[in-house]
Amino acid sequence: MLKAGFAKLDVTPPFGTGIAGYFRERKVKGILDPIYLCCLAVEKDGERLLIITGDFMGIKMGVCKRMAESIEARTGVPATSVIVQALHPHTSTALNTQPVLNHVHEGTYFDLVMMKAGDVAELALADLEEATVAGATGEVAEKISFVRRYFMKDGTVKTNPGFDKAADIIGPCDEPDNSVRLLRFKREKGNIALVNFACHPDVIGGELLSADWPGFVRRFVEAEHPGTACIFCNGFQGDSNHFHYMSGVRKGGYEHSRFMGRVVADAVNALWEQVTPIKADSVGVKSETVYTKTRMEELERYDELKAFHDAYWAGKLDYTPSGEEIARARRVTDLLTAPIFRPIPVTVAHIGDVILAGIGGEPFTYYIRAVRALCPDKTVLTLCAANGFEGYFPTAKAFVEGGYEAASSPFTPAIENEILSTVEKLIKAQ
Repeated sequence: MLKAGFAKLDVTPPFGTGIAGYFRERKVKGILDPIYLCCLAVEKDGERLLIITGDFMGIKMGVCKRMAESIEARTGVPATSVIVQALHPHTSTALNTQPVLNHVHEGTYFDLVMMKAGDVAELALADLEEATVAGATGEVAEKISFVRRYFMKDGTVKTNPGFDKAADIIGPCDEPDNSVRLLRFKREKGNIALVNFACHPDVIGGELLSADWPGFVRRFVEAEHPGTACIFCNGFQGDSNHFHYMSGVRKGGYEHSRFMGRVVADAVNALWEQVTPIKADSVGVKSETVYTKTRMEELERYDELKAFHDAYWAGKLDYTPSGEEIARARRVTDLLTAPIFRPIPVTVAHIGDVILAGIGGEPFTYYIRAVRALCPDKTVLTLCAANGFEGYFPTAKAFVEGGYEAASSPFTPAIENEILSTVEKLIKAQ
């Protein structure tokens, strides 16, 4: 018999902690809503799967590995059966192994989160109870996720071109994904809902902590289905956000974050009684580390871009550069100390006929469709920033087109095939 368990712990960081996500220093000055670790535990015939989500902007691969190994030592669940996902709100901190602006890499709070990760895993395992699982897929009633890269009339591709540039836009570079996937674990003590949707949680901004719209999804689902615990998993969202630039109407802030959570939760409500049983005859996880070459493009511009990079961070530029300019300079400046090959964690788990595909960074929306196409007869959930937070994963085409993500990505166009071939291999190994 399948078993499922759930636990949630508050890991809200203290005031003064760095808030990650932008090219400037930000510190926590207040709290809009708490930051949580959530854990879903699933067991079948002695095989266990732990999915831990954190309301962090990112959790680097080395930190995820330490978390999983600590959990194995405490619970006996193999580290390879633990998936740690950062949900990527830009109103929270990031966990790193190195000192990086606005990231936490050591100290009391870092140690606390590491211990709490073990605690939440133990609590979820203690909560295991016989369960049946059913699933459903649907579309949100109103589109809230949009591809943020646009073809411009001047022949360029711009990420977040600005609402004042609406007349200069030809159209988005890809189609967004606005589908919601629901897994409903039915137990005597109450349901566990796993909700999957893909969009950048970068709606609020500022220096007040928040889980952004994924936090609202959890709260709405739990409030509207008494006795239900909700875990949210963010899908592949590397080139999407909440801005629809061709509309010319800017939306954002805490109320729009609430609205987005409301829209996703409404889709969950519509699916709640439409779920169909899933034959959960096995549970398993397969993972592999892809070692991909570091992109050396523009190294010949090192001196120029290093000077720009240093001037920006010293506050000596006489203009405000674009995020693309800053990202390109940072990528090239890092090349002298960069590894020749970069590790990328790829993880594929299954709960019966449900596939959960995780990639350790921010894959473009295209990868959602590509992974689904690898197993069209199964329900596929995608997880960004799973077991690592190693950068953007554009498509090979996007590297040619350009934009912020392509400028900042430390990978080569070969990464598309390397990731998808690895995901396909791991799916076949389930």
